[in-house]
Amino acid sequence: MLDKNELNNYFICDHCHQKIETVNLGFLEWLTPERGKVEKFHIVHNDAKCLYDVKPAAPSWELRSGIDENGFINLLGMVDEVSDAEALANLLDTIERLTIPNYELVRNSLEAARKSGEVDFNTKPGFPSPAEIAAVLRYQNGEQVYK
Repeated sequence: MLDKNELNNYFICDHCHQKIETVNLGFLEWLTPERGKVEKFHIVHNDAKCLYDVKPAAPSWELRSGIDENGFINLLGMVDEVSDAEALANLLDTIERLTIPNYELVRNSLEAARKSGEVDFNTKPGFPSPAEIAAVLRYQNGEQVYK
């Protein structure tokens, strides 16, 4: 679990695709298409141009509230509230982004690293181990992947 005061990476805004430099500048939002159902989780800047434009306002948390144990437990509690399999996959990816060190930095390179053959994955796609995340970071940086 990441310490909210020692976050070791940044987040990418799902709306504008720019860095969210600190957890104080971000929000986690989701939609509730029907009572008791949740979907379309996204991490965004705390800025009107990036937030969902829906009425009533989409449920949200300050990003710093999602990266500790309480946020993790609250997100896990939403598993039985997702609207469908796609929403579940989105929720699980969001949980990884918020709680697994460096996952945010490599998540968009996982498939390219897998296809390149440079990184050996022994885990289910989309759920890299810490060693696989480290290998993908080296792959991204053009370094020798396995030493």
